[in-house]
Amino acid sequence: MEATAVGPSPTARKARKGSSIFRTILIVGVVGLVLVIGGAISFFADQSSRRVPLEIEVYPGSSYWGIDNQTQSSQTVYYLVPGVMPEQVADFYQQKMREHSGEGGEDCVRIPEFGQFPPEDLQQGYAPYFYRCMFDRSGFNTTQSTLVTIMPGLPNENPELDRSGSVILQYDQQWTP
Repeated sequence: MEATAVGPSPTARKARKGSSIFRTILIVGVVGLVLVIGGAISFFADQSSRRVPLEIEVYPGSSYWGIDNQTQSSQTVYYLVPGVMPEQVADFYQQKMREHSGEGGEDCVRIPEFGQFPPEDLQQGYAPYFYRCMFDRSGFNTTQSTLVTIMPGLPNENPELDRSGSVILQYDQQWTP
């Protein structure tokens, strides 16, 4: 009885080995291409999302009060909050800063840090102190930020202009057009 070889011939093994390497290279190439395309789509979607104002939640009970200095890439929006103290509103925005930047992030800043500006330094219609909270989402070659200024409302002899007992919010927004 003659012994027969079991299994594929050496030529068949070489052909299978060659096709296995080709198959592996093809799979790696396709996966790489998918990752590059996915990265490009993600990058352009992120860039596009920064071409609008950075919207920060407004303090509850605020009412829209107007808009000023509106351009293609910036605007100043005002809100009026009746019946609260500026410190309460600043605490709300400080919490929003933590949510936006994380626990170790930026803080809202009171200017001046203590007390009020000296009366001789104040011009008519300027707040004696204010808080500033900077929300920034700028990135590679893009700008997207909102600076929230929190000011006590000022008394006025004209009842239509009297804002005592209220807080004024000023949103200075900039973005990449």
